[in-house]
Amino acid sequence: MNSRSAQPRSIWTAALPGLFLGVIGSAALWLVAKDTLGLWLGGLAIVALLLPPLSATERGWVGRVIAGGVVADCVMVLWLLSAGWSEVTIGQWFHCSVVLYAFAICGLGLILMLREAGIPGELTAAVTVLALLGWLTAPVWPAGWVDPPVAGVLSRFHPLLAINGQIPQLGIWLEQPIVYRVAVLGQDVPYSLPGDVWWSAGAHAGLGVVFAGVGLMAGRSGETGGPGAADHPPRDPGGERAEPATPAGSSGPRFRCSRWRVFRGFGPSLRGADRRQSGRSSFSWKGCQLC
Repeated sequence: MNSRSAQPRSIWTAALPGLFLGVIGSAALWLVAKDTLGLWLGGLAIVALLLPPLSATERGWVGRVIAGGVVADCVMVLWLLSAGWSEVTIGQWFHCSVVLYAFAICGLGLILMLREAGIPGELTAAVTVLALLGWLTAPVWPAGWVDPPVAGVLSRFHPLLAINGQIPQLGIWLEQPIVYRVAVLGQDVPYSLPGDVWWSAGAHAGLGVVFAGVGLMAGRSGETGGPGAADHPPRDPGGERAEPATPAGSSGPRFRCSRWRVFRGFGPSLRGADRRQSGRSSFSWKGCQLC
């Protein structure tokens, strides 16, 4: 009975922050963009900004998927409402949503890989945000090395161009006034909007699955005898590594992995007032918990 009641509570704990911030971000996007092309392109920016910090700081892969997926759900619902009273059709909404979720899967896979590599949640979130935003703005900022082959790759795989190709009646992204002044595509280098979303969606989803697979294999190798397995205890049912028991007679906690062995000397001071007053000791304990 207790195990059944604990599972929904953990799911809601992971989903509520993403739902709250996803609704706020979607509402802000609607107030700024209305029923324009910016509403559809900005949805990917909402995912790139909110998914990493919400997902990377969750404990367990289930919580990370739920926290990130809720943000994508909010954007998808916003697009559906917009399609209901604009010139965008349900078919176009569906294809744009496929790109949206594939982009989210790519971000979630990168997060899972970095977290299983022992990267702290805050650093993982920052790296993922920069990676996703850098990829979204790729048609604009790398003006110096965009040539026809690069333009062909961007035209086929870039998520914003894939979405724009589905809703050209709302305008062309790279022909908007601000973007047009800095973009090379369509001016010095010819390009074309893709006719379908499947190349872009398949590439993003596939890359996310590869990232997640690498992370899961790295985590399992640490538990079943691979390099560093002694420093990585088995996982609990929630997906996190179980806390090792403190040896009898030991005055301080036992840290989880060898990455933080440099901090082992601070173990005896991590109790009571010392833990609250010693910034260095607190950091070492928090960092080890994030492994």
